[in-house]
Amino acid sequence: MLVIPGSIASSGRERDMQSIFKVAVMASTAPIMTLSSGAFAQESAPSRIPADEEIVVTAQKREQRLLDVPVAVSAVAAEDLIDQNLVSIRDFYTRVPGIQLSGNTTQDISLRGINAGGGTNPTVAILIDDVQFGSSTYLGRPPIPDLDPATLQRVEVLRGPQGTLYGASSLGGLIKYVTRDPSSTEWSGRAEIGVSSVADGGEGWSARGALNVPILADRIGASISAYYRDDPRYIDSITPAGTTVPDANRNVVWGGRAAVTISPVESLTLTGSALIQRREYAGSAAVAVCAGCSVAVGSSTPVVFDPRTVPNVRTVRSAVVPGTDKQELYTARATLDLGDIDLVSISAWGHSEQLNTTDSTSRFGPPLLENPAFGSPYPAGGTYLFGQPIVTYKFTQELRLQGVSAFADYLVGAFYTNERSLIQQTIDRTGAAPNVRIYDGNNASTYGEKAVFGDVTLHLGEKFDLQLGGRYAANEQTYRVSSTIAAPAQPIFGPGEDRLFTSKEDAITWLVTPTFRLAPDMMLFARVASGYRPGGPNTQTPGALPTFGADTVINYELGFKGQFADHRVTIDASVFQIDWKDIQLQNTALPSQFVFFVNGKKARSRGIEFTGSVRPWEGMTIDANATLLDAALTQTLDRTTTTAPIVQRLRGTDGDRLPYSAKFTGNIGAQQSFAIGADAEGSLGFNVNHVGDRYALFNQDAATARIPRVRIPAYTTVDLRASLTLSKMWKLNAFVQNLFDQAGITSVDTRNGTQLPLAVFSRPRTIGLNASVTF
Repeated sequence: MLVIPGSIASSGRERDMQSIFKVAVMASTAPIMTLSSGAFAQESAPSRIPADEEIVVTAQKREQRLLDVPVAVSAVAAEDLIDQNLVSIRDFYTRVPGIQLSGNTTQDISLRGINAGGGTNPTVAILIDDVQFGSSTYLGRPPIPDLDPATLQRVEVLRGPQGTLYGASSLGGLIKYVTRDPSSTEWSGRAEIGVSSVADGGEGWSARGALNVPILADRIGASISAYYRDDPRYIDSITPAGTTVPDANRNVVWGGRAAVTISPVESLTLTGSALIQRREYAGSAAVAVCAGCSVAVGSSTPVVFDPRTVPNVRTVRSAVVPGTDKQELYTARATLDLGDIDLVSISAWGHSEQLNTTDSTSRFGPPLLENPAFGSPYPAGGTYLFGQPIVTYKFTQELRLQGVSAFADYLVGAFYTNERSLIQQTIDRTGAAPNVRIYDGNNASTYGEKAVFGDVTLHLGEKFDLQLGGRYAANEQTYRVSSTIAAPAQPIFGPGEDRLFTSKEDAITWLVTPTFRLAPDMMLFARVASGYRPGGPNTQTPGALPTFGADTVINYELGFKGQFADHRVTIDASVFQIDWKDIQLQNTALPSQFVFFVNGKKARSRGIEFTGSVRPWEGMTIDANATLLDAALTQTLDRTTTTAPIVQRLRGTDGDRLPYSAKFTGNIGAQQSFAIGADAEGSLGFNVNHVGDRYALFNQDAATARIPRVRIPAYTTVDLRASLTLSKMWKLNAFVQNLFDQAGITSVDTRNGTQLPLAVFSRPRTIGLNASVTF
C-alpha cells in the first residue's frame, strides 16, 4: 500500500485535530440529532439567510422552497461565494456534502462516491440554468466551468441520480449554475476589486461588476456582468534544461454575460443570454512526490512515504507550456402562461475550445527510450510535449408543458441534443536530436440523443404526496480515428490507422418518491430513483474492445427536512444506498501509456449526509455538515487479459473502496454580525473543513503495476474572514484561507499503478481583501 501523507497528516497533532473536528461537528449537531432521531444531510451551504427569508431553488425545473423539494439539494448563494472569496468550484466544493473533486475536467467531479475513473464519461451533469454544459462523453473532455459569482444568482447541487428530469451522465447527481435574470422594474449594480497573496508565492487581483437596466417598465429589462481574475502563483517549475521558473502556475480568467428579458404581453416572457469566458494558464501543478516508491513488478509489499522528505512540494519538474480555454453559451428561453399550464421552450448553442499542451516526459519518455524489447531508437534526453487541442459544438432543445392543480403538479417534455467534438492529439520530441513528431492523431466524434420524459406529483391528502417520473432516451455515437505514427514508435503505439467506430443505446430511467409533511416546514421523504450513463466507442488502443457499455445505478434514500424554534434551527438528513452495475473504468495500456475504457461488474455506495444550521442569537449563525460514506466494489473485477497481451486488466476485489471516496468529510463554520454605530455593520467568521483519507484509481494487476494502489491521506484546513459594511452600500471583506498552510493532497496520478506518483496539493495559505459597492 502506497501512503502519501500531507504535511502533518501522519503526526499526532494532525490526528488530534481530526478527532477534535469530529467531536465539534457531532457536538454542534447533537440537539438536531435528538430532534430527528437520526443523521442528516446538508441542503444549503453556510449562508447568512435571515430567518424570515425563504430559499427558493429550481431543482425540479420549477421554483420551489428548498424545504419542499424531496431531493437532497444544496443551494449556495453567489453573495456567500463572493464574501468568502470562493470564486470557483475548486474553492467551494468542500462546503457541500458529497462532492469529490480530483482533477480539472467534468469527469473528475463525483457525488456520493460514484467515481471509478477520471477519464470516463461524466457521472455528474453540469448545467448552466437548464442547459447542459460541455460534452456528454469523455471525447469532448470539457473543463470544469470556472464561472465567476458575478454572473450567478446561486449554485444548486443535487445529490443522487437525476436521470428522469436531466438525462444521461447524472449517475451521482448534478451541479446547476443559476444565472441572474434581468429585472424590468429596478436599476441595480455592483462593482468590486480585490487583491490576494499566497504563501511563498506571488500576488493576484480581481475585478468584477454587474449592471441591471429596466428599459421599459414591466416589459423589457437588460443586464450585463463582467469579471477579470488573475490568481496568485506559487509553484516553481524546473525545466528540462535545468532552469528554474519561479511562480509558473499562471491562471487568468475573464468573461461576462449579457441577457435581455422581453414580455410583449403578460402571458409571454422571452429571455436571451450570451455567456463568454476565456482562461489562460501555464505551468503544471503535478508534483513528483515519491521517486523511491517503485517496487519489483508483482510485489505486494506496502510502500510508506512521508512528504517531509520531499524538498519542496511546490516545485515541479516540467517545461512551462501555455494553454487556453474558451467557452461560449447562447440561450433562448420562452415561457407562455396558459393559465394553470406553462409551455416552456429552451434552445441553446454552446462552443468549447481548449488549446492544451503539457510536458509529458515522465509519461512517454520511459517507453520511448531506447529499449530492445520494443525496438524504439530514441536516445535519452529531450522533452516530450503532449498536445491535445479540443473543440466541441453542442446544440440542445427542450420543450415541456408543466402545470399545477389541487390534485397534481405535472410536467411532460421532450429533449434533443447534438454535439460534435474534434480532438487532435500529438506527441512531439523537442530539445534534443532528433526533434520529431512521434504521434499525430485526429479524433472526430458525434453524440446525438433524443428523449421524452414526464413527472407528476399527486396530492393524495393534506400531508401526503406521491411523485412518479420516467424518461426514455436513445443515443447514437460515432468516433473516427485517423492517426500517423513515426516508424520507430510503432512498436509502442501500433501502426497508424483510419477507422470508424459507432454505437447505439437506449435506456429508461424512473423515480418514485412518497412525501409526508409533518408540519408546514417539516417533511419526511423516501426516494427510489434510477440513473444511466451512456457507453460509447473506445479509444484507439491495440487490444482494447471497440466499444464499452453503459452503466446504471438505483438509489434508495430516506430523507428529512425541517425548521424549528421560529426558523432558528434548520436540519436536513439523508440516508442512502446506491447500487451500481457495469461500472465504467479507466485503464492504461502498456507500453504506450494511452488510456482506454472497460466495464467492471458491481459496486455500491451507502452513506449518511447530515447538517445543522443554528441561529442562537441575533447576528450569529453556526453551520455544520458531515458525510459518512462507504463506497466499494461488491464484485471482484475480471482481471483476465484480452486476446492482445499488450493490454492489461485492472485489479480490484470485493470490498475495495471506490476512488476518491473519503469515509468522513465535514465542515463547521460560524459567523457573528454586529452593529458598529448607526450606519455600519461588521462581521467575523471562521470555517474548518476536513477531508478524510481516500484511494486513487484502481491499479492494474500486480503482474504489471510498478507500485501498489495509492492511499491519499486526510487533511484539515481553517479559513478566517471579516467584513465591514457602510451605509448598506460599501463593503470591505478580508479573508485568510488555509490558515495553517496545510499541504493537503487533492489527487494523485500513477497511470493505474504503472508510473511513479504525481500529486496535486491544495493551495497554500492565501490572504486577501475585497472592496465593493452595491447600488
